[in-house]
Amino acid sequence: MRILIHGGGFVNKGAEAMVLTAQRELARRVPRARFLVPASPDAARLVESENCEPVLGHRTTAGKVVCLVAGALTSRRLARVAVESPRDVPSLRHIVRCRADAMVDVSGFAIGDRFPGSARYHLHLMECLNGVRARSVVYLPQAWGPFSNPHVVEPAAQVCRLARAIYARDRQSHAYLQNLPGRPDGKLHLGSDVAFRFQGAASEEGRALLVGVGVSPHAGPVIGIVPNMRVYERTEGKGPANRYVQLLAAVAAFCSGRLGAQLALIPHEIRSGASRDDRYLCSLVQEAAGNGRVFAMTGDYTAAEVKSVIGHVELLISSRYHATIAALSQRIPAVVVGWAHKYDELMRDVGLGEYVLQCKTADQDSLLPLVKQAWQRRRELAEVLESTVPPMEKSADAVFDHTAELLLECRW
Repeated sequence: MRILIHGGGFVNKGAEAMVLTAQRELARRVPRARFLVPASPDAARLVESENCEPVLGHRTTAGKVVCLVAGALTSRRLARVAVESPRDVPSLRHIVRCRADAMVDVSGFAIGDRFPGSARYHLHLMECLNGVRARSVVYLPQAWGPFSNPHVVEPAAQVCRLARAIYARDRQSHAYLQNLPGRPDGKLHLGSDVAFRFQGAASEEGRALLVGVGVSPHAGPVIGIVPNMRVYERTEGKGPANRYVQLLAAVAAFCSGRLGAQLALIPHEIRSGASRDDRYLCSLVQEAAGNGRVFAMTGDYTAAEVKSVIGHVELLISSRYHATIAALSQRIPAVVVGWAHKYDELMRDVGLGEYVLQCKTADQDSLLPLVKQAWQRRRELAEVLESTVPPMEKSADAVFDHTAELLLECRW
């Protein structure tokens, strides 16, 4: 069986974690499965294995134009897509040509009012897959909604009707799905994010990476900060004058000064080329903090390496969803500055619901006392996670068990 793992990626380390976890866990449950993963040439090395092959797309504008024209000329479905959403054709064409028997989607958060074009893209994807040999499409646990935009509601509802199973990873997302018109109740399920089952690199690898940027194993405990370019973009100001950068710099200075900790600034989005990513924010925060105990990680890291690094902090201050999971799954408490309902739902599920702020309202007066309290209670909060995280891990296992059953029912 040829299974397409769609919606992941290798720029965002959370997306990478979901791809690799889905591949590993489904390979254990579906005999002789072969996995197809959309990937850039740079990321192909991360997925190439005896049971997995990258689906490579065009990177240049000229290549995408050629692919657009070829797709429109060779497929009626892609010709219709070319009229409505021409930029979607190149990626859809490569996915269609890989001739998958089934698809699992690990988008994380792709369909809702915040992404008005994504619902239509997923509908086109479903229609194109049904045109080849796809027999089953399962959306693994992710955030959904809200759905108030009429241009999003109808394609989102159609995607739910066409899919074999839809998983929401939180109650709010599940409620949004239940309110879609004509939604098939039997297909909607709740399940924990599959990244709770992601395996990090060996502990010594994370330790070596921290030492490499200046963190000393003998200079006191370590607090981690994971920034997020999406929060930066939603916050007023540019560069060092950005309000979010200034807030994180104040937190770093507070933790290194008042709490006596070393600060590791850890990127969770790493782009090739000149594009700005989380490493840019790490450098900005380090410079703004003006403190010799604040260290920025600015290299090129895998998701497994990032999780191993996070395993060496005693508290994580995070604006990345899957970086937060990387901490929680290792029973490391977190304080979150987020931008969507997914953060509140995650932290509530693990018993740390009071340690979440939204980026629009977070400031030093609200965040610093929260960080101080979490630091003082970190041993107690770790014990809370010892009881709340195992059910999340079992839920993720159940998601893979159910998905494998559905895939095996429709194998050739």
